[in-house]
Amino acid sequence: MISHLSSRISPQLASWLAIGLCSSVIVLGVLAFRAVREWEHTATLLAERHAQESADMLALALTRDMRGAQEAVLSSQDWSESMQDGAYDLSTIVASAFARFPYPEVFFSWEGGGTAEAVQFFGRPDRLPPWVEARSRGRTLPVILGTAPSVTERLLARVAEDTGQRRRFSIFDLQIGGDRYQVVARLQYRDAFREEPQLAFGFLVNLNWTREHYFPAVAEQVSRIVRADSTIAFSMYEEHDDQDTPAAANTPTGRRVVPIVFFDPLLVAVDPPSDLTLEQWTLQAVLADDAAVVSARVGARRTLLVMALGGLGFAVGLVLTVSSTRSFARLAQLRSDFVATVTHELKTPISTIRAAGDTLASGRVVDGDTSRRYAQLMVDESKHLTRLLDNLLSYARIADTTEAYVFGEVEVESLVDHTIRHARSRLDSASFTVQIELPPDLPPVRADWTSICLALDNLVDNSIRYSKASRSLRISAEHVGHTVRIEVADRGIGIPANELPHATRRFFRGRATPAGGSGLGLAIVERIVGDHGGKLSIASTVGEGTTTAITLPVIERHA
Repeated sequence: MISHLSSRISPQLASWLAIGLCSSVIVLGVLAFRAVREWEHTATLLAERHAQESADMLALALTRDMRGAQEAVLSSQDWSESMQDGAYDLSTIVASAFARFPYPEVFFSWEGGGTAEAVQFFGRPDRLPPWVEARSRGRTLPVILGTAPSVTERLLARVAEDTGQRRRFSIFDLQIGGDRYQVVARLQYRDAFREEPQLAFGFLVNLNWTREHYFPAVAEQVSRIVRADSTIAFSMYEEHDDQDTPAAANTPTGRRVVPIVFFDPLLVAVDPPSDLTLEQWTLQAVLADDAAVVSARVGARRTLLVMALGGLGFAVGLVLTVSSTRSFARLAQLRSDFVATVTHELKTPISTIRAAGDTLASGRVVDGDTSRRYAQLMVDESKHLTRLLDNLLSYARIADTTEAYVFGEVEVESLVDHTIRHARSRLDSASFTVQIELPPDLPPVRADWTSICLALDNLVDNSIRYSKASRSLRISAEHVGHTVRIEVADRGIGIPANELPHATRRFFRGRATPAGGSGLGLAIVERIVGDHGGKLSIASTVGEGTTTAITLPVIERHA
């Protein structure tokens, strides 16, 4: 079926079909590649959305928790009543605040109009700053009462500025011992016009400690809430930090900017204090080992690999198909040329024989020598016709190898003699010089007589056909090992070096060869010699001649 279709397809059409198929495959490959990449990109976008949601969740948790102490403790009126009842009751409120909120390092209280000794500090037993001097420790509550002489004066002076401005809250930054603290205090007045300060109650937050301890603890709690099929890595850095973020390339990442304030930002929105630094920290959530992203990337790589292998297989198959199609098309062209050539070759001897026969039959030739020349012409043309038919039959045998040879003991001298006698009239008419070189001790060869004679006839016919000015034929033989090597040499036009490897192909004819011939001679010789267990070799030089040699196995003599 393929050969039938390919016989109708020209090589040019086959090339265009191949180009069209390749273009279609390339387009489909590009579209499939984009689809796979979009699939992977979509999975990455979903992962980035999850990372952003995680960053938003952490930012929300931090924002709410950082406002908690101010909103739940300072905004309540319980502390004012506790201050009037005594330090013990206020310690209860502080202990509860310490348990709920980890960032207040120290609480302090102050009664308006009192001296520095009236300032009371409440610290954590496990995190008491060095600038607080402990005076007593609660027996039942985890709170330490103390004083801070080095800080009290500065603290009262700053609170006094806010009471002078009749503020409800005193919020500012305070540098203590190399650490920066954020101070948040609630102010209470004796009158409605806020002219006489009565009480102050607030807390101090060590900003360095919150970054090192408070943020990681909250991030760990939030990371437990996110889904279990991924790992979230949280980090926090200031906007002016030069350090690189820990996010790797192509890693889903979410970011959220959070103001580091441990109070409600609306309290200072209208008239912010000059000594309060409102920092903006960036929260970053990096999604690592996300199941959807990993699955999408692995699937994308596998799909691309399968596509590449499929495209490679298709390309190889297409190349083989196109090569086969072109080969069939060339073979069909060669067969067409062969039919035309053989038709011409058959018509020529038949026409010659018919013309000579008609001349003799008409009685117009009465001279004996002329009659013999006409008869010899008919004999030569009949031999030519016989050789052509033998080649066609041998070609049929090449196509169908079921026909067996009849092997026997054959003398090389008899083969050469038969070949020369068969071609004698053509050699003489072409004025060939024939040289025979056969040693007397040549052993007999194992061969099929008819086939080897046909092979030698084709070699001699090629020498006659392709010889021009220098017309010389030499046939020699020698015993080499277990074979006999027979050479047929001429001084003809020769075979170009680029055509020599194709000389034994069926229907092949060189560009410089004269008209005539079927293109089967050397192909038949090679097949016959190969079937005999021998080998055909050709050596040729353009303009100097061609030497063709065949080797045949000898008959082994046993003592």
